[in-house]
Amino acid sequence: MGKYRDWLRPLDKPPFAAFDLSLGRVLYHYHTLGGLKVDADARVIAKDGTATPGLFAAGSCAATIIQTAKGYGSGMTLSSGSLFGRIAGCNAANG
Repeated sequence: MGKYRDWLRPLDKPPFAAFDLSLGRVLYHYHTLGGLKVDADARVIAKDGTATPGLFAAGSCAATIIQTAKGYGSGMTLSSGSLFGRIAGCNAANG
């Protein structure tokens, strides 16, 4: 588990910097907090409630787990993007 040694580099030369990215101090304008409505199979759902054939969405472009800013923390879309990305990929491959 982890990264291969060839990809690692020490961070030992200044200058160093840190940024406060806590929710109260930063506007998360890069995150849609919504997007295309999808079902549990990552299929995009149309306004009439039907799945759009062959159209899947995952990650920040899909309204899955995080639909409001309440309780949002950095990295949360990594898990939903990974999960629904895999689901979407498997469903797309299986037709």
